[in-house]
Amino acid sequence: MATQSPEGAFDYAEGLFFAGNTDSALAQYRRIGDDPNGIAAGAALQRVYLIEDADPKSALPEVAHACYESWRGNHRAAAAIADSLYRRLPRRALWANTALMLSDERAEAGDNTLALAPLLAVADSLPDDRLAPLARQKAGDLYHQRLHDDAQAIAQYELCLTRYPRAWNAPEVRRALERLRGGPRRL
Repeated sequence: MATQSPEGAFDYAEGLFFAGNTDSALAQYRRIGDDPNGIAAGAALQRVYLIEDADPKSALPEVAHACYESWRGNHRAAAAIADSLYRRLPRRALWANTALMLSDERAEAGDNTLALAPLLAVADSLPDDRLAPLARQKAGDLYHQRLHDDAQAIAQYELCLTRYPRAWNAPEVRRALERLRGGPRRL
């Protein structure tokens, strides 16, 4: 199936990743990501960045295990692994990925206030990381959609647009901010 369809290739790469075969998975993800129009290109490139930026590489099997548990719907186990990694990893790219994963798992469990902490930690302590704009956006989304605190949501979106006006997610953040404010404004 891996050679028959992009979805099959991605599933195969995920299986390799979940099994801890990160080098083999990386090769598959790169092939999938080579087609920018491919259905799984974005997800494959996300995994490529995760694997390539991993420091320490020795933590990748644990990260893969957390991803697998999340994929299976075992959010409690995924959150426990992500929380452990979040507390132990040095504050670099792999830690930022783990923090976003932990936030997602906490939000999935309904712990919305706890889900904010890792997002804000990434945004504040790694402002130059490629995930910092996404962390700000997700914090704004949590404030708006789950905590119903539009003032804090607006503050997060504004911080995102002020600090990262050309970030890949800036147009989406700008639209969210416009919806909250009731119309377009320039930042």
